[in-house]
Parts: sequence; structure tokens; C-alpha cells
Amino acid sequence: MSDQPSRDFPPPVRPSAGPRGAGTTAGLTAPTTDTPGPAAPVNDRPPDVPGYLLAEEVGRGGMGVVYRARDRAFGRDVAVKLLQDQYPAGGVAARRFLDEARITGQLQHPGVPAAYQTGTLSDGRPFLAMKLIKGRTLDDLIRASRTSALRTSSQYSRGCARRSGTPTPTGSSTAT
Repeated sequence: MSDQPSRDFPPPVRPSAGPRGAGTTAGLTAPTTDTPGPAAPVNDRPPDVPGYLLAEEVGRGGMGVVYRARDRAFGRDVAVKLLQDQYPAGGVAARRFLDEARITGQLQHPGVPAAYQTGTLSDGRPFLAMKLIKGRTLDDLIRASRTSALRTSSQYSRGCARRSGTPTPTGSSTAT
């Protein structure tokens, strides 16, 4: 565990696969013509978002970053998604981000988090406040699945698990 305060965040990550990524409408939009600017300087705290107190980063995709936040007006925990700072505020990526926010706000489905508000940061980048979904991330589930698969593979290689599941009196497998 790090000795740094919990308000320290990792430096911004330059996207490597364009606008597609976690939290975006991957595959539903044409590639953006925006190119990320130079890597942003390391910032020890998240940006100020009007009406929200940002806490830790909970996810990052090709264009956006999601923070756990506190809604100051209603006192509830929310997720705040914003455009990464290397994309221009008036560019194609910002327009696509707002289009995605509008579409999300029109959807009503148990698998889609409710959108609460869109807005603009002081530097012109858009943000979207939405319902915070608590639980394990897809990345966590994939890691757990890989760990489980490796454990099972290791057991097979050591002979702890047999194909037929029944040992013979001599201890060898009765696989057929």
C-alpha cells in the first residue's frame, strides 16, 4: 500500500487504441479525427467539477475517465465521467462525448446507468454525472477467472484432479 494520500491519482494515460474503450459506445461510432495533444503534466488531484466532489478514479477508457464522486446537492455517491484532458474541448471527441451522454440520458434499461447531469469544466471539457454502479469491475472478473483457470490447470498438472474423477486402488487414473 502506498504512503501517499488517497487524493493522489495516477498521471493521465495516452490512449493507444483511439476512442474505443471502456465506457464508450465502442463499435457504434466512426473513428475520431481528434488526435491527443501532448501528455498532460502530472496532476496530483482530479479537476474541479461544478456540484461534485471527486474522489478516486474508478475507470479509464480511450477518451474518458470515470471518478467516484459526491453529489453536493443531494448528498449521494455518483460516477462522474469526463473527457481526458489531452482532447480539445471543442473537438470531435468532445462532441461525440456529449452525443453519448445525450443518448445515455434517453435510455431506460436496468443495464444502463441513469444519467443525472451533463456540464462543462472550467477548461471547456464536458462531463457526465450518472448513477454509480457498485460491485466488481469487468477487469476484476476477468482477472479472477484467469486466476481460477490457472489454479485448475496447476491442479491438473500436479495430478490432483483426474479426468474421470475416481482414483484406482494404486492411485493412478481410470481415465477411459
